[in-house]
Amino acid sequence: MTDQERKHLAQADRHIAECKGHIANQEEVIPQLAQRGQLTLWAEDMLDALKGSLRAVMNSHRFHRFMSHLPTPGCAISIEIYHGLARELCLVPAKTERKAP
Repeated sequence: MTDQERKHLAQADRHIAECKGHIANQEEVIPQLAQRGQLTLWAEDMLDALKGSLRAVMNSHRFHRFMSHLPTPGCAISIEIYHGLARELCLVPAKTERKAP
């Protein structure tokens, strides 16, 4: 992993922690607003947006972790190893058994 990749992953970790802090704060604010009889719709919409941002940052983080585990270009990698890494990092769902019709 290069120094630039390490910096990117560290930045993603900081963004994830920051977003989790905003979510926790927003989750505290909503009941306080409701208790005072104030509308919570906008606060709830903001919470949904923050959770969406967290998912996006975490998916990006997972993708970069995945890419950092791949061999250098030109190296052969089996499809089983590729999919195994992707499943481990939650980039693709695990195989599910299909029932016969």
